[in-house]
Amino acid sequence: MKNRDQEGQEEGEQEKAIFRTTKEEEEEEEEEEEEEEDEDEEEEEEEEEEEEEEEEEEEEEEEEEEIVIVWCSLV
Repeated sequence: MKNRDQEGQEEGEQEKAIFRTTKEEEEEEEEEEEEEEDEDEEEEEEEEEEEEEEEEEEEEEEEEEEIVIVWCSLV
């Protein structure tokens, strides 16, 4: 009798250990996915900032060209 009870208890403990391991793995995967999403968002933000900076630089260059053209036409 004790052997059966002991075997049943051991099997139950093994199942609990497997469940805990599986749950831990799922949590780790979720954390990794969240980190990847965060990294992707950061990359997108950086790309948007770079694009905005490029646009600002282009606008400044165009303004400088216009100023030079106007100045030249005055001289």
